[in-house]
Amino acid sequence: MRVHPDLVARLSGWLAVLCFAAISAVGRGFFVVFKPPFTRISEGEANLWLALAFLLTPGGALLGYGYRAPIGRLLVSMQARAAALTNVEKRALLVFLGVMSAVIARLSNALILSGYPVTDDEWAARFGGQALAQGRVLVEVPFSLDAFPPLFMYVRGHSITSMDWLGTQLAWCLAELTHSGNWLFAVSAALPVPCIAYVLSKRLSVAWGALGALVALTSPMAFVLSMTTHGHLHSRALIALSLALHVSNLERSSRLRGALLGASVGLAMLCRPFESAMLLGPLAALEGHAALRGGGARRAAFLAALAALLVAGLVFVAHSYAVTGSWVPARFSEGAYATVTIHPSWWERFGSNVAFNALRLGVWFAGPLGVLLVVLGAPRDRLNAALALGVLAALLLGLAHVNYGIHSVGPIHHSECVVPLTILAVSGLAHSLDRLRALRLPTGGWTAAALSTWLLVQVGFDVAQSVALFAQAEPQRSLYASLEDGIPARERPAVVLAAQFFVVWSAYPQYAERGTWVFEWRRPEPDFGDEILILRDTPDALASVRRRFPGRPVYRLHDPRAGRQPGLEHLP
Repeated sequence: MRVHPDLVARLSGWLAVLCFAAISAVGRGFFVVFKPPFTRISEGEANLWLALAFLLTPGGALLGYGYRAPIGRLLVSMQARAAALTNVEKRALLVFLGVMSAVIARLSNALILSGYPVTDDEWAARFGGQALAQGRVLVEVPFSLDAFPPLFMYVRGHSITSMDWLGTQLAWCLAELTHSGNWLFAVSAALPVPCIAYVLSKRLSVAWGALGALVALTSPMAFVLSMTTHGHLHSRALIALSLALHVSNLERSSRLRGALLGASVGLAMLCRPFESAMLLGPLAALEGHAALRGGGARRAAFLAALAALLVAGLVFVAHSYAVTGSWVPARFSEGAYATVTIHPSWWERFGSNVAFNALRLGVWFAGPLGVLLVVLGAPRDRLNAALALGVLAALLLGLAHVNYGIHSVGPIHHSECVVPLTILAVSGLAHSLDRLRALRLPTGGWTAAALSTWLLVQVGFDVAQSVALFAQAEPQRSLYASLEDGIPARERPAVVLAAQFFVVWSAYPQYAERGTWVFEWRRPEPDFGDEILILRDTPDALASVRRRFPGRPVYRLHDPRAGRQPGLEHLP
């Protein structure tokens, strides 16, 4: 009896996928730990990374090869439909991709994270945005300053604000003024999807643009971060928009297009100045070179871009001066409270901040196949080379970082790299197919295997990490619910004095085992009008709270360090 090779490939592929799923039941399975140090790779993470590389990657390739005939027919049909789209239909498709991506990001935030942050700087940036919405850059604290949760905050005298970059605070300010909650972050999370689709459609074809959108939507580097409210979402979105505007400007230059490009770059730098500068620096060089060689329209567009960029720079300096009293931003000023890791040597800093992050970037972007396709796409043309240089520059920026950065939502210092990497990888796949055709070699098997592997690895990673992130949010879900349930509505607004959030959740073995990167309670609103105002239980906190809020009931959350399980006690 003759067994068809395609059947063998299909059965072997499904077996590999089944083995990947079964690893979750072996030992610690895919149990991810969210605790210091930042370089911790738990047993569960190691299992996940190895299973992705050695089970899901070959499994995806076998499935793609085994089903290459139906996949090929589907791709041919989709390519024909994409080629027949009118300009109006193409624009409608970009809008649909953006709306769908925003809805997915917002639902993921609500269902997986339950609306809670992954790190404390999300709480802190929100406080800064709320203060800006009230017309203030600093908020005077009317009680003991030691009682205010300080992480990622900036203190000047007896006043406080977020130490985050202005762009993120402006986003929260707009969200506060429009009462839109997390939706603005969901929109920023979604924007790279249509922008990447547009860039690849212009440079390759509509079909490749659609693939780029799918990769951008499902890549763990993009998908997992997109469910958060990190400022990286805005810089990532604006970098993608800048690339789209650059490609548009190449076709038809004007002062307006140049000003929009400059404004997009400037806003990206308000969100994450150094990372944005590294990634967009080579693009700026391309624009400048084109302006020098082009006609009057190109030069006018470039000058308009520089003018818009200058305006953003002036806003940045003005805000820094208003907050710190100097041109130095709050993040680098005395009075900023942040996590710090000190490296005794440049070699250790290179290993921890550059090499280790490069490893994590390769794993989180798209695994071994994604890295291979990026390498194939980097030398394709000038724009791709500029994008690759930008990624390398962003990696080398790690030499200036004071810590490695977490990797629970991808290597967080390099969040924006997913935009150029996606463009490079899709270009790499297109280039490899061109080479195979030039050599008169079959392309169907390679195309189906690459696409199947790429998407299967990404979705498998997304599911496993989403399960872990849902579990790490449990301390916040549980402890905030206990406060809500423990304080009757008739007793509100009320004040709760509590030990540091880290101290409380680590008292529960089921939470301490996995951990969370959230170490402080949520920040009070700038007017301190919270229904349940949570402050640190310092020695003089009670007296200062009584003076400031004489009519409010005050509760104390039992300090687990005293040997008592957390519980609310009404203070007379």
